[in-house]
Parts: sequence; structure tokens; C-alpha cells
Amino acid sequence: MTPLKVAHIGNNANVAYFYSHLLRKLGVESTIYQTRTPLNFETQIMNYGYDSGNPLNINLKYLEGKNLVNRVLDLVKIGSEYDVIHLHGGGGLVGSTSTKFTPAKRIGHFHGSDIRRFGPISQKKRFRLWFFKKIINFDKILVSTPDLIKEVWTGANAEVLLNPLDPVIENIERSKGDYIFLPTRHDNFVKGTDRFFRAWRTIRERLPHIKLVTIRWGVDCPRLEENTKDDNRIIWINPLTRTEYIEYLRGSQLVIGQFILDIYSLIELEAIYSGIPLISLHSSKINSPEEIANEATRLLGNDAHRLKVVNNLKREIEKIYNPDKLSRQLYSIYMELLER
Repeated sequence: MTPLKVAHIGNNANVAYFYSHLLRKLGVESTIYQTRTPLNFETQIMNYGYDSGNPLNINLKYLEGKNLVNRVLDLVKIGSEYDVIHLHGGGGLVGSTSTKFTPAKRIGHFHGSDIRRFGPISQKKRFRLWFFKKIINFDKILVSTPDLIKEVWTGANAEVLLNPLDPVIENIERSKGDYIFLPTRHDNFVKGTDRFFRAWRTIRERLPHIKLVTIRWGVDCPRLEENTKDDNRIIWINPLTRTEYIEYLRGSQLVIGQFILDIYSLIELEAIYSGIPLISLHSSKINSPEEIANEATRLLGNDAHRLKVVNNLKREIEKIYNPDKLSRQLYSIYMELLER
């Protein structure tokens, strides 16, 4: 039987890297074509970069077209050599249009920030999906978080597919740190980061031994860093390699994420699987700065409450997140398209 051949195309390796690993067990031959920079997977794989090269030995390539015409020709060639073209972030204008007229089945896969970065009610994200509906017409639309399914046009062949985790996370060993880890973007659309910095004023008074580690990541960083420059317990760090990120995660006592339970992202999943308590900045239960400060104090000062929260989160996540289940789901999507 001829193996199913899938080409993943996107700016970064990201989600495609770990899905390629999972699907290899099902006999799928995957190749990742990175479009943004030359092969620099030390800084591109997953959220923050994987500085150990290509640990899972996935087939990685770079689209080398030096101009638009060459890029289009490369993409058309790929479309004739693979059964499925899996376009992450929709593949952008060039990727999505160049592969439209090839025999391969085409999936437009949106991972959240591809759309959510423009704000919750922005016309830009609505136009973007309208554009893909009217002009590109993918064979299948995938979104990585349940909240985005409502942004897909009525009648589209659309489905939610959660992002896979780095296998390292499932076996992470904890170390004892003295800090809260805030690894989310500081962008104006993530209103929760401002609420957390207001909550931090209370947390630092109640817990004088606790520090805050956060990443210079997002358009609001200069403002926030300037506003907190006199606080010697806030540690601003530059964007991390994957190994550095894992180390900070291992040592954190609490992770501050954006979403939880009904909206999954990698930061939240990784924290939960690492046994680290988590506060979501967009939770319906913990929302105001006072509520955030109170819950952080309980999690950092009450071991029984901390363990209960971690175990409850794990049980909730495990109802939905299972690597084998996700790989079978994606494999079934590919086969469904090819049988049409």
C-alpha cells in the first residue's frame, strides 16, 4: 500500500512538527516546508524555538524561491507531488492560491493567533476568513481552539483539531523555583495582561518571596516594562529557545495563561501536563485583579488547594486531549478528503 503523503506549509514548523511525529506511527509520510526564513529550526520549532535541532527527525525543507514567481512554481510542484497540502495559518495568500489548481486536497488550518491577533470583533479577521471562503475555497477548514469555529462561514467543511504537545512535556521533571511565570504575549488584544499586572501589586505584598518572570513579547512590552521598571521582583527576559522555556516552566510555581478548558492553547496544556497550577486571564470564574490576586495567593500558599486545582485541570484536559486520539482524528480527516 502506498503511504499517504502530506506536505505541511507554513511560516514556522510549529504544530506541524509534532503532528508529523504522531502521524508517522500511522504510516503517513510528512514533510514540512517552512516559508518565512531559511532552515532555522533552532528558533522556529514550536512556541519559543527548539534549540536542539531536529530531535524527532522530521523531514524539514525550506521553500527556496527567491522571488514570487519561483515561490509559486515551487508550491505548484509540491501540490502535484503530495496527496494532501496542509496549509498552516491558511498558508498565506501565495500558498493558498498557488496550490488551488493542483490535484492535492487542501486544508486551511488556523491556530488562533492567525485570527485572534486582530481582536475579538475585528473586521480584519472576518475579512480574512471571508476571503478564504470566496477566493480560496479550501477542501477543509481546521481551527485549533473551539472559540474560532464560530468565525468559519456557514456551510464550510470545518472542524476543531487541538494542537499536539511536545512529547518532552509529558515527562517533565519539576524543580523548585520562587517565581510566577507569565509567558503570554503582551499585546493590546490580550486585555488580561494589564489585569494581571494590577493583581501583581497585591500578590507581591502578600508573598514577599515570590518573583514574576515574563517575556519581552508583544506590542505592549515597552509600556509595561517602563511602568514596572522600579519593581526589582519583575524579571523581564528576552524570547526563549525551547530548552530555556522548558527550564523556566520546570521551576515555576504558577503559570499565568490566556485561556483554559473551553479554549486550549499550548501554554496552558503544557503547564497542566507539567503539574503546575494555572490561572487563566480570560476565565469566567477568575477575572478581576482582586480575584486573580486572591487565587494566586491560595495556589502559592496552600498545598492542598494547589494539588486539587492541578488534578482537576488534568482530569478536564484528559477528557479531550489525547495524542493518539488527535493523530487518528487528523488521519481520518485526510482519508475523508481523499475518498471524495
